[in-house]
Amino acid sequence: MKKILFVIGTRPEIIKTAPVIHIFNKDKRYATKVCFTGQHQAMAIKMIEEFGIKIDYDLQLMKPGQSLNYLASAAIRGIDSVYEAFGPDMVFLQGDTTTAFCAALAAFYRRIKVAHIEAGLRTYDKYRPYPEELNRQMVSRVTDIHFAPTTKAKNNLIQEGVTAGSITVTGNTVIDALFYIKKHKKHFTSKALESLPRNKQLILVTAHRRENFGRPLKNICEALRALAQNNKDIIIVYPVHLNPKVLKPVRSLLGGIKNIYLLNRWAIVIL
Repeated sequence: MKKILFVIGTRPEIIKTAPVIHIFNKDKRYATKVCFTGQHQAMAIKMIEEFGIKIDYDLQLMKPGQSLNYLASAAIRGIDSVYEAFGPDMVFLQGDTTTAFCAALAAFYRRIKVAHIEAGLRTYDKYRPYPEELNRQMVSRVTDIHFAPTTKAKNNLIQEGVTAGSITVTGNTVIDALFYIKKHKKHFTSKALESLPRNKQLILVTAHRRENFGRPLKNICEALRALAQNNKDIIIVYPVHLNPKVLKPVRSLLGGIKNIYLLNRWAIVIL
């Protein structure tokens, strides 16, 4: 029986990996386990619960004010201890997070095969998105099986020297996650959303990238405020990231505006 280990650490990773985990759990040919690094904590736990994922190894890495260097070093040590304990034949990881990069590098050092979900996304600007662009490029260097969401992503990999036979275009697993939620959940979990007026146009906003910290995020908030104040026939729903560099300016600039709804980022919303 082949041993398969999924390594996840952030909210997006959980959402996009959950459908694949469920498929492997149903297949008796594999002994499947899940390692959660805790790169995101409060936001991630809600997703783990909603998608019914059993965590076998919880590394609890998140620390207040942690740097990327601290996170990477702690992740490699923690993930390597799981490899030592479980001895997987293949590691599945998703996307371009620090968790994904560290899981890939630690697997390479142990000669464990790597399967990469959402492979081949590129901007070719190592600082946009930061640090994700370089993470995903480095992951590709050690990956054995690449699951690309689009033909363009596949072509990116081929241009970088990846063997075409190791790449499969699968589409984006976030669509599978959407269908899972649609099938299993039929309610709102936010009282604020239950009271949303149904006769107005809705704008859903997300803005939390590191490259937007500071003035760019303030510009976004000021634009949203002007949009809301000048258009009373719209409502803006903004699930706000917990990072203080996001939370503080967003609350300061957008709090108290009647047609803007600021929600906890970790709350799952089911329409």
